[in-house]
Amino acid sequence: MLSSDEAKGKVQYFFDDRFYKKVKLSFSQDKLEGEIYYLEGEVKIPPRDPVMGYLFRPPEKYAFKVRLDAERGRIISWELR
Repeated sequence: MLSSDEAKGKVQYFFDDRFYKKVKLSFSQDKLEGEIYYLEGEVKIPPRDPVMGYLFRPPEKYAFKVRLDAERGRIISWELR
């Protein structure tokens, strides 16, 4: 069974893989119910173009929800809002 920190690391890796390793996650909730972690928080996704992005546009912020299998360490579902 994964610990809370390991579950957060899995979620960080998942978002890094999806959005080119530049996202910043902040978790507001992590609870374990049975064998499923429910993790929520905010993700900041910077623009892909580093020069134009850092000069003219701040990272975009989204709320996220992730369900993670605590036994296998796999993402069951995720959503951005």
